[in-house]
Amino acid sequence: MKRFDRAESNVSGTLAGTMPAGFAVSSLSPRRIDAVMGGLILITGCATLASFTFGIWLIVIAVGSAAAAFLLVRLRRRAVSSASTRLEEVIDVMSQGLMVIDGDGRIETINSRLGEILGWPQDWNPVGESFSSFVSESRARGDYGPREVVPLQFLRDMTDAKLREQIYHETPEDRSVSVASRRRYNGGWVLTFTDFTKSKTDARNLVAARADADAQAKQARAFACKAAEADRAKSAFLAKMSHEIRTPMNGIIGMSEVLDDGTLTADQQLSIDTIRNSAEALVILINDILDLSKIEAGRLELVTAPFDLAALLDEVLRLTGPLAAAKGIELSKHYQIDAPRRFEGDALRVRQVLTNLVGNAVKFTDQGLVKVDVAVTVSGATAQVTIAISDTGIGIPKARVATIFDDFVQADTAENHREHGTGLGLAISARLVRKMKGEIAVESRPGQGSRFTINLKLPIAQEEAPVSESADAGATPARPLNILLAEDNRVNRLVFEKYLEPTEHSLVQAENGEEALAAYHAKRPDVVLMDLSMPVLDGWEATARIREIEAEEHLTPIPIIALTAHAMEDTRAKCLAAGMTDYLPKPVRKEALLAMLARHDSA
Repeated sequence: MKRFDRAESNVSGTLAGTMPAGFAVSSLSPRRIDAVMGGLILITGCATLASFTFGIWLIVIAVGSAAAAFLLVRLRRRAVSSASTRLEEVIDVMSQGLMVIDGDGRIETINSRLGEILGWPQDWNPVGESFSSFVSESRARGDYGPREVVPLQFLRDMTDAKLREQIYHETPEDRSVSVASRRRYNGGWVLTFTDFTKSKTDARNLVAARADADAQAKQARAFACKAAEADRAKSAFLAKMSHEIRTPMNGIIGMSEVLDDGTLTADQQLSIDTIRNSAEALVILINDILDLSKIEAGRLELVTAPFDLAALLDEVLRLTGPLAAAKGIELSKHYQIDAPRRFEGDALRVRQVLTNLVGNAVKFTDQGLVKVDVAVTVSGATAQVTIAISDTGIGIPKARVATIFDDFVQADTAENHREHGTGLGLAISARLVRKMKGEIAVESRPGQGSRFTINLKLPIAQEEAPVSESADAGATPARPLNILLAEDNRVNRLVFEKYLEPTEHSLVQAENGEEALAAYHAKRPDVVLMDLSMPVLDGWEATARIREIEAEEHLTPIPIIALTAHAMEDTRAKCLAAGMTDYLPKPVRKEALLAMLARHDSA
């Protein structure tokens, strides 16, 4: 035995010495080992035949050849065993379960992963059992669902190993498993079991997430619809309340102006001024609430048109001048020399902001001055316009500077609160400036005054700016006019009657649209003051019929001036689109009425 081992060692050494460096006999595949072994046997035979005369050497060579052949057989067995071991290792580390069925329908091989996937005990080993037994046990465990709902053909196909497509089933551990089959060349099947529980759970979660997202989106749409509906309801309510409040305000302000005829005593004048100022404060409050509502709803639209900034500023100073004069305050402006005057922008909103800022400066200044400085930096077709409003008033407490542009915040504190207001003016002004892509800032020292600065980037206008409506202030018609007033409210009719009583104008009154049409046919007035909301026939329809008559009879269109307590931003545009010539919002001041008549006097 030792001699055989030594011979085996010598042959191995001889083979190793004849092979290239790094070559390992154990690494030879069985096919190559067979080839080598055959070659050695052939060489040995040839050597035997060639050495026949050498006697003893023949025996030695024969023995060596046999030993080499024996060694190669053992090496082949080792290689096969090594390959088998590696294959078993690969099968065991597979992420899928594996089952091999032989041609007789018996389980030949399984891997450890199969038991884990199917949830069988660790000592479970069905090797050698029939596949039909495995199916029966699985069915008994409930792997394929409740017995009464398992299709018989399905079980029959599995038992007969007719597995051509994937089969899905649930295990008692709530695992979802797919089974795929492939037929073997020598008969039988190879089954692979894949645990797709996570994928199925992820898919289920994805479906649930999508359903949840859809539900949330649907809920969000419902909320958006409700919010839009609430916003529309709020806007309608504000418009209605504005109309209902402005109508009596027109009577209060109008009659206070009628009474203020210059013959009042000091006490009477104080009473009239108090009535008028209180009514005007209420109108300002209504305007502020409407503006804030439109800004918050995102429905405030800017109207871009050419305007003269210097002239607009003069109008603002003219409006605030009487209060400044009454308080003995110097009110002045400085407009940069050689700077452009005409720009493209929303003149109404610019005027609103400046009126608020200059008005506040005058209101909170008891002595000294209020000054407006305008600087313009031109860059191509646009200009950076900086407007600074400075005063020597009470100033703003340091703690309030940061929040001065918030809603309902006022400049004065409770200790020195003297002026009434809502605290909305600055908040609205700031939002309007930002809406115009501008900036607004404030610097203040308590007891020394404040400085508000506005920066706007405006295109330079290439055409003449239109004449501002307020530029007509104080103007009167050049001739007596025949005026038709269509107004259903008795107080408002009385106000207009009193406004025109001292003038040479004649006034015909109508309480609804039908009466207005009849008066138009009978009197052929020079101008019509048309209320929009009237019974029987409203101002919209009455205007349309008057324009139809003018077109049919080839008459020159007469001015029709809309009168309405609806002060929403788009009312003016709607009036002009309906064929009306101009628009007067209520409450109507006497000066504004006469200026409007003068503007549209056709003589």
